[in-house]
Amino acid sequence: MFLTFKDVKFDSWKAALDKIRDLLQEEFGRHQELADSEKLAEYEKVYFDKIRYDAEVSEDGIQKISKIGIAFSGKKVVTRGIY
Repeated sequence: MFLTFKDVKFDSWKAALDKIRDLLQEEFGRHQELADSEKLAEYEKVYFDKIRYDAEVSEDGIQKISKIGIAFSGKKVVTRGIY
């Protein structure tokens, strides 16, 4: 999975959040194999589908997405940010 927020530049929080939801939904759509993976717990699959179909993301959504990535790949998630 690859996720960047470099193009999330909006004047309102709502518009920025909508763009982030779109990006997450698009990225999860690219990795549909996760929905059927035996490496994920059932609640992780439910969360995955919630993002994929509804683009619902909670405040800790990025953390949950990272856990799903680790569970599936068995590798640590690499994150980079601008501070």
